[in-house]
Amino acid sequence: MTTHMSGPLIVAGGVYPSNGQGAGGGLHFFVSPNGSNLDGENWESAFTTVQDAIDQASDYDTIHIAPGEYDEAVTIARAKDNLTLIGEGGRGSVFIAPSTTNATALTQEADDVTIINVGCDGDGTGDGLLNRGRRFRAFASKIEGGTIGLRMTLGTDAQITALTHGKGDDCWIVDCEVCWNTKGVQLIATDYGAVTQARFRGCTFHDNTAADFEESGGSVDIRYRDLDIGACHFLRQEDGTEPTAYILLNDDNGNKGVVWGCTFPSALDGGKNLVSTGLIWAGNFHTGGISTTQPS
Repeated sequence: MTTHMSGPLIVAGGVYPSNGQGAGGGLHFFVSPNGSNLDGENWESAFTTVQDAIDQASDYDTIHIAPGEYDEAVTIARAKDNLTLIGEGGRGSVFIAPSTTNATALTQEADDVTIINVGCDGDGTGDGLLNRGRRFRAFASKIEGGTIGLRMTLGTDAQITALTHGKGDDCWIVDCEVCWNTKGVQLIATDYGAVTQARFRGCTFHDNTAADFEESGGSVDIRYRDLDIGACHFLRQEDGTEPTAYILLNDDNGNKGVVWGCTFPSALDGGKNLVSTGLIWAGNFHTGGISTTQPS
């Protein structure tokens, strides 16, 4: 079954890019807890697991996922470029949530992959979502895990040379919720280099007990480059207390980016936000007004 789409997608109350299906064509596959697990070409013959649909799909294909909680650890392998995964139904009605001990919900290795309204809930020390692919896009998705919600990284020099892992650059996380982790987002460099051009827009962070953003891995002065955190909302924890930190990205002043137009529930001193001098702090809102001075 070949179905063509054009124009933007309207999903869960939002309008999102269609990732090229209109121009490049592509097949549409369906996943449902009530599917017959045949060829996945419509809702009646839908696959019952997200992984089966991914394994069947190829460039420019779209996977439609019916509302439900999918007990599986899903991997989009390096060869599966240009896929779009769409969670149908209301916002938050689709979740990948493995029950396997310490499993990561979604491991994303391919380039040019888009997810829309696809929740990712890892188990225990597993991540909600691990991304090493280039130009990854996540819209209107809830990302949670246990230790790390969203791990943004890239392959090692050897892995990138072997074409098994991606470079993890030029990624957009838009209108997503990152919550219920020890660390919300962790930027992890490798011996290949920094996490480059990660963009966050209009996202909400809450109940990440240690920090909403943190850095790790690789050479300390080459952790992230051109990081852009804009118009995001940082909330107190559900019990009214604050996390240990909101943004903790001060390991070395060689790392660069900008934090702008974000809202925080308390004054920006007292160690709740610590950033490198290379991470520009501009027009952020807090209980004392607007902050343009880098917190330290």
